Amino acid sequence: MRISTKAGLFAATLAFAVASVPATAFRQDVTLAYKWTKGETLRYRIDQSNDTTMSGMPGMPEVSLSQVANQTFKMTVDDLTADGVVTLSQVFESMRMDLTTPAGKISIDSAAPNANAAPPEQITQKIFSALVGSPIRIVLAPSGKVEKIEGFTQLMDKMAASVPADPAATAAFQNLRAGLSDDQMKAMFSQGFPQFPAKPVKPGDSWSNTLTLPNPALGTTITTVAMTLASADGETAKLAAKVKVETDPKAPAPPGMMGMKTQLTAANGDSEMLFDVAKGRLRSATTSITLPMTMSGNAPDGTPVNMKMNAKSVVKIELMDK
Repeated sequence: MRISTKAGLFAATLAFAVASVPATAFRQDVTLAYKWTKGETLRYRIDQSNDTTMSGMPGMPEVSLSQVANQTFKMTVDDLTADGVVTLSQVFESMRMDLTTPAGKISIDSAAPNANAAPPEQITQKIFSALVGSPIRIVLAPSGKVEKIEGFTQLMDKMAASVPADPAATAAFQNLRAGLSDDQMKAMFSQGFPQFPAKPVKPGDSWSNTLTLPNPALGTTITTVAMTLASADGETAKLAAKVKVETDPKAPAPPGMMGMKTQLTAANGDSEMLFDVAKGRLRSATTSITLPMTMSGNAPDGTPVNMKMNAKSVVKIELMDK
């Protein structure tokens, strides 16, 4: 069959016109929202690495600390309202931490407690053991906004009575307790699981969320997550985010820890996430952030202390097969 010159010219013109249309014209809106089914269970694994350098300690050179931690947890949908607000029961299945210091390596595993561990390590072991198997209640809006987290503070209150009357053990427990409060876990969960806008978005669209929370060591912190939809198809959305953590200048200064004043310089990080649009769940997320801090005050003997710390953290969250 012979194609006429006019038909060929029309086809070529149409092809050129289509090719000349900006790619954004073909971008389709996508609605990003979590989808839940009452009674379903999802399992996630979190791997975290922290590398910290400390300088300025009296009579000591620069010190490097390395920490690697991993944990697995499952989330079960306990309740689901007609407008999509979900109540989840989160249970840690396992927890492990390896800490490398100039004095040696410390390993704490919920599955293999060490009866000969030093008091601070024993406290951490007890906390791990208490957390594993204990349900934590999380209430989420369809957008992913954390409405409420309950359970961590109550668990720490119950454990307080079992802490040995040892200064080192007490200090270790208080530090861990501060990081495992309901408020702190709300911040951690909010950063790990993205929050979406109510309206549909297109690749290239951006939005931001801000979370303000008290911190026992740093005072009130403001975390801003500026997120962009990098790409999306019918099943998967790829998101990129810029994370910034800074101290609220209007909030009262914290009392400090061990008589030391801690100051956080603005911390910045990046995050990449994959979200299952069809099923409405997070597949994976990787967040890297650097936190520069200073500590100043006096040592017990009155010696002035001006320490600088730089912590680099990488947190990976991944949906596991059932």
